[in-house]
Amino acid sequence: MISLEVRSWSSPDVEPETEIPVAREAAHFLFELEIGEEGVDGADVFYVVVTTPEALRAKATEGETVLRERATLVVSDFEWWRIRTRLERIVESCAGKDWRESVLRLQRYFRWEYEDYRRDDGG
Repeated sequence: MISLEVRSWSSPDVEPETEIPVAREAAHFLFELEIGEEGVDGADVFYVVVTTPEALRAKATEGETVLRERATLVVSDFEWWRIRTRLERIVESCAGKDWRESVLRLQRYFRWEYEDYRRDDGG
């Protein structure tokens, strides 16, 4: 069994750990996690939306499709340390016998950067 780790996390929407959402209705952010195998160079990018129930409700009122498929973490309180801890625990729980199996498990919770990748050579 391999061990997984979150190498970095960032958001194009908010500055994690420093910026606090002004209103719970506005707490709906995309996050990019670089996840890799402990002790091995390199990492892949996985995506997740972190939101509050109030933000989901507000988006539904605006007519937006709120829950698409998966890769959405709904939190009752927008506290950075809780969010980061929860994401790290999810990642750790997805460790498999190898990277391939781990990616399949990670895709239950996150969208993977290579998820819809198709090789042009027919392979």
